[in-house]
Formats: sequence, C-alpha cells, structure tokens
Amino acid sequence: MTTEEKLNLIYEIRESRQKDRVFELIEMLKNESEDIVKESLVEALKILKNEDAIEKLMEFFYSEDLYLRNAAVTILAEYGELSISYLMKKLDDENEHVRKLAIDTIHMIRNPITVDILAKGLEDKSINNLISVIEYIADLEGYHYSNKIAEILEESRDPFLTITCLEALSEIGDEYSLEVVKKKFPDPSKIDDFTLPAYMRFLASHATVEFLPFVIEVLNEKSEIFYKELIDILERFVNMKNELSDSDVEKVYSALLKLLNTSIPSMNKYEVFGLIVELRGESAKDLILEMLNSNDFFIKMGALEAVGKLFKGNREIVEKLKNFLKREVNEELKMVARDILEILDR
Repeated sequence: MTTEEKLNLIYEIRESRQKDRVFELIEMLKNESEDIVKESLVEALKILKNEDAIEKLMEFFYSEDLYLRNAAVTILAEYGELSISYLMKKLDDENEHVRKLAIDTIHMIRNPITVDILAKGLEDKSINNLISVIEYIADLEGYHYSNKIAEILEESRDPFLTITCLEALSEIGDEYSLEVVKKKFPDPSKIDDFTLPAYMRFLASHATVEFLPFVIEVLNEKSEIFYKELIDILERFVNMKNELSDSDVEKVYSALLKLLNTSIPSMNKYEVFGLIVELRGESAKDLILEMLNSNDFFIKMGALEAVGKLFKGNREIVEKLKNFLKREVNEELKMVARDILEILDR
C-alpha cells in the first residue's frame, strides 16, 4: 500500500470505531517504517480501546525498537483502568526494563489508585526503577509512603537514590522524615556539593530554627552557587517569624541583607528584598528608602512596591517618591511610582 492508502485505511478504522481491527493496526505498527503512518497508528490505537489487545500491546515492552516501546506506554496509558491489572503483573517481570515501562505507564494513568500500585515498586531491586517509583509517588502526592521513602533514604548508599529521596521528602515528608534526615546527615557541613542542593530543598520545606547556623554557614561560603536554595530556606524562616526569638529574627534579617549584597542575579535580589520587607515591615523603612537610590531596576521596583504596601498616608514618603520621580529615567519605574503616589495621597 502507498502511504496515502495506509493513512486512509487507518482513518476509516478509527472513525468507524472498528475495535475488532485493533490487532490489524498493531501488526501494521510493528512493521511500519514511515513516521507519519506510525504516528497515525498510535493515535488510532489510543482511541480504539480493546481490552483483548492489551497483552498484545505489552509485547512491545520487549521490543528492541525504542519507538515501539514508547508507543506501548503511550497507548496503554490511554487505556486507563482497563490496563492497570495487566500492568501490575509486569511489575514482577524478570526484565528490569519491562518493569520500568510498566512503572512509567502506571504513573501516566494518574488514577487515584495508581500511587498504591506504584508503591509495590518500592521493593524493586533496580536502583533506576526505584528512583522512578519514588519520583512518581511524590508527584502523585503519596504522603502515606513518606515513611517508607525515609527508610530507603536511611539505608541508601547510592548518591542518585539519596538525592531522589530528599527531593521526594521535600514534597511529601513529615516530622519523621526530618528526624531521618537529621540522623542521615548529622553534620550538614560535610555534605558534598552534589547532594547539598537536594538537602537544602528538603530544608526549604522542613527546616527548624536549629538549622539556621548551617544556613548562615552556606551563605557565607557558597551563596553564589546555592542562592536559590538559600532564598527558599530563608523564606521558610520568614514565614516562621512569629515562632522565632528576637535574636533569631535578627540572624535571618542579617542573612537576607548579606545575600542582598552579593552578586546574585537581580531578579533573585528582588525576591530577597521582598523577604526583608515581609520580615521587618515598616521598621525596614530606612532600607526601603535607601533602595530607591539603587542602580538595580528590580531592587527599585521592590522598594516601590514596599512603599505602596506599607506607607499609605505617610507625607515623608510622599516627598521621597516625588524626588524619585524627578531623577528616575526609567519610564516603567516612573509609571509605578506615579500609581503609588496616587494611592498614598488618598
């Protein structure tokens, strides 16, 4: 058949919903070489869901052809619940690559029960498969498996598995996870730079004030490498400000101020400045006014936003803004300043 004839045949089978011809389409896909025809076959097989064909489609999991393996994942994911019981059996397959394809397919189905099915893969002997399962459980918000993942972290000797566990627990972990992480890394200052970003992302969602000295240590030594992670952790401390002692609040403020004065990107300085304003409120007035004189566009924008948020009706600030308008050359900043002046004058 010509390409056009093949496409017309596939179209006819698909549009007339001839599910009994799915096996014919599978056979065509197995032997087809033209991409346009293969893509048309895959789309047709995604639509024509025939449970009797599931095991035939899963034979592609064993194919040496990467396209066929990936096509099987895509098609069977569209089958949804129909394919779940068949895929579960493949989680016990001797071939770790077949197990991985089954894991990927189950994850793509995203049915409410799939996280519990995927959890079976937490016993997989393949590190690569185990890493995928942990990632997928976190993605599906499988909070009730956080303890099991924490236990895997505790025993992990593989750096990639360790990082995956930390990343997952940053999303679904709890107090038990925090205790395991503290036990796993009793001296955070000795964590290697490969693991450190994942560890810090975990802290961004679970850190308590006891980690503040470590955070300050990283800031002093590696702020230009890990500034994004530092910002996220410091944001957590800012959100905890009512639970912190006055001295710890000052430490957080000093850390933010130091980060603001490093050579991190301007957009990130804007984030840091926003955290300072959130932490100190009106007591940051002098710094806010000082930042109106900054040479950095984003810092000046942050200062303007802080003025509009905190100082309504303050005549001193109104005069400062008027002076800002006289000297500022950036039209976007001037427009924002005018809008804020209108708000302050109300």
